[in-house]
Amino acid sequence: MSGAAAVVLGGLVFGTLRLASPAAKLSTAEVKRKEFVDYLEVKGEVKALHSAIITAPYGAGDLQIVKLATNGAKVKKGDLLVEFDNTTMKQKLAQDQSTLKSAEAEIQQSRAAARLKEEQDLTDVMNAKFAAQKSRLDASKQEIVSVIEGEEAKLKLADAEQKVMETEAKLSADRSAASADLAAKKQKHDQAAFQVQQDDHSLALLTLRAPLDGVVSLQNH
Repeated sequence: MSGAAAVVLGGLVFGTLRLASPAAKLSTAEVKRKEFVDYLEVKGEVKALHSAIITAPYGAGDLQIVKLATNGAKVKKGDLLVEFDNTTMKQKLAQDQSTLKSAEAEIQQSRAAARLKEEQDLTDVMNAKFAAQKSRLDASKQEIVSVIEGEEAKLKLADAEQKVMETEAKLSADRSAASADLAAKKQKHDQAAFQVQQDDHSLALLTLRAPLDGVVSLQNH
């Protein structure tokens, strides 16, 4: 009986203490359903799958950068990376284009002059042949004219034939001279055209663009 009484008494004491002291207050927080993000630090080395080195144009003289992509910037293929000052190259291109136009004008002038000279030479040849033909007819009349007139006709025929040979020789010489002059003018024109082409190429090299998508990494020099 004493043991049972002790249990009952203990229960009464515990109940009395529970009623005497209120429940403890717990801290609360609002929760929401959303994406959970966690970070994991991993040590390693990152390398590009593809890389391309962009360098300044060779032999372009003193270069001054007027535009430059930011280090670490993301770029797409074709985006501007570096732009150099092209003032000097544009001036050189304008001068060479002017030289090219002058060379083209000289070719046209040479052709026109050669055409006029050949037309004149052909006219002289035709006149000389006509005169020679007339002298030949006059010389054929030797039987019905005096000896003196006949000899004079022969001399005129010889002079006329000589004139024909001279005009034909002049025509051939003028053609050769015109051909040589035109060839020299064409060579000058080709050189000017080549220089203009080189200037265009050099001018294009002063603007460097991204060859592929990627990130800019500037190198210190």
